[in-house]
Amino acid sequence: MKDMTDLKLTPEEQFIITCLRSEFSREGNNTIASFDLQSMNWDTVYKKSTEWNIAELLYRIIKKHPSFLKTAKIPKLFLETMRLKYFMTCVANDSMFKSLSEVLEVFHKADIKVILLKGSHLAQFVYQDIGVRPMGDIDILVRKEDLSKAENLLLQMGYENQQENAKAGSHHLHLPYFIHPEGKVYLELHWTITKPIWKFNIDIEGIWERAKAVKKDGIDMLVFSLEGLLLYLSLHATYQHHLMTLGLVPFCDIAAIIHNAASHNQIPIKKGGEGGCEKTYTKKEVFTGQYYNELDKMLFQIPSNQ
Repeated sequence: MKDMTDLKLTPEEQFIITCLRSEFSREGNNTIASFDLQSMNWDTVYKKSTEWNIAELLYRIIKKHPSFLKTAKIPKLFLETMRLKYFMTCVANDSMFKSLSEVLEVFHKADIKVILLKGSHLAQFVYQDIGVRPMGDIDILVRKEDLSKAENLLLQMGYENQQENAKAGSHHLHLPYFIHPEGKVYLELHWTITKPIWKFNIDIEGIWERAKAVKKDGIDMLVFSLEGLLLYLSLHATYQHHLMTLGLVPFCDIAAIIHNAASHNQIPIKKGGEGGCEKTYTKKEVFTGQYYNELDKMLFQIPSNQ
């Protein structure tokens, strides 16, 4: 792994990245203690972590690390500012999850299956802390044949369809934003995870078949399988956002997923065919590409004319 000194990062940036590494692997635990906390520009740490969209996660890491808890070198104003940002994200996400629960209940009664996307899945089931994963809106996936029924149910619930944002429909990923009747929540209704202009297709039926059933607060819902989740987040960060607007969130998301799945240093991937065999991969094999080579074969459908 390339040394951070070769990347010309500031001490504050190095501190943030080292903290993140300590969260998802053993790497960084020993290095954190070597930082000169007294000379650290904590205002820069706050601004940079906010710019990278991981301030809330950094706050959780700092609060739970023994060396931080025992030292008085971190200014109280910095900790209070970070705590407030974490608390505000908790409040905002709690409101969104309450609205999501209402939507899921209505859809369940109408026999509409839903897969949670992005933060709706990650905050609850990967990070298991709604305060560390900021969400700008609620994203859910429904089958294309259920799209019209789902849209009508949202309108009946009082959601407003932002027809003035009709250009969003041209993306062929989701309908224009729906806004909660109290104006506090934005919801995107997806029916696919790829755009027609991309030179490949995803086996969306395979995505649905491999989806996992989960339950939260007594409500049934679906989430992506491990391979589907890694695929979707990678596409979303690169093909949609070109790694330019999401800060370090995509990298932390993927690191958190792999860290959770590899608690026994094994990452499974289920393959079809005779016997429905299952292979397992180590963390190293995931990061060196062997895992994604299998995903290519299983999930991607490259048009023959491309």
